[in-house]
Amino acid sequence: MTTFQEVPALLAELSLDDLRILRHHLSDEESRVSYWRRLFQARLDMLSRGNEVDTADVRSALQEVSSAPRRWQALGLHPADIDTSMPEAHSLWSQVVDPDDEEQCAAYTALLQAMEQSLSTNRRALHRQIDAVTAELIARYRTNPALALTALPTQRRNA
Repeated sequence: MTTFQEVPALLAELSLDDLRILRHHLSDEESRVSYWRRLFQARLDMLSRGNEVDTADVRSALQEVSSAPRRWQALGLHPADIDTSMPEAHSLWSQVVDPDDEEQCAAYTALLQAMEQSLSTNRRALHRQIDAVTAELIARYRTNPALALTALPTQRRNA
């Protein structure tokens, strides 16, 4: 198992392009984890309010085909990512609970809280990894500032 202290040494071995790709992938994963975390926080909030909020209406709004692609696109996600990247989260989110059954609501709330805590832990770990990769990139740019220019898109010159 790699310790967090070993990560900078491992990152130093990666090429600049590989570091940029790694940072992009970590950021994408953080977006997915954050999205699911917000969903579970919303669901927990709905359960705490009892019958004030109709969970079917909220589920329908969140899964509405016409608005989902815009929301996912804003987060840099694609529908396939939402459906398959975290199947356990998708399954838990889709679970139907009788809001009038206190025992069922309490059990479901415990599951949601555990998932939200797991996602929060995962998100913090992703932030540490992103920070480590960013620190490595910055160190390389400080050593050779011209490398920062390679991150800019190239423009096509008109002939």
